[in-house]
Amino acid sequence: MWEGGLRVPSIIEWPAKIDARISDYPASTMDIFPTLADILDLPPSVMLDPVDGISIQPVFQQEPPEREVSIPFRFRDQGALIDNQYKLIANSTEQQTFELFDLEKDPVESVDISM
Repeated sequence: MWEGGLRVPSIIEWPAKIDARISDYPASTMDIFPTLADILDLPPSVMLDPVDGISIQPVFQQEPPEREVSIPFRFRDQGALIDNQYKLIANSTEQQTFELFDLEKDPVESVDISM
């Protein structure tokens, strides 16, 4: 649930539309279909509700101010929710313990700011 397992680099290549640059905008595989639908200008009716991801097409040209939709992750009885610079980790459904990290100030998740 920590950044070494969730946050991984990716590459989007489209030389005709995207200038080469580096972005740290949080994105997820759940953003792929909404982005493709946006690029192809498909009508909203092609999307099934609920739509989990968002189109990250604006990231192709500039860094958007903040992501408006959080990114959820779940593996067995653990979960994480990334909301821009913050990440909430639910360690276990049985223990119900939580940790909160500020990823901008603490990218290695060493200080739980929930306490």
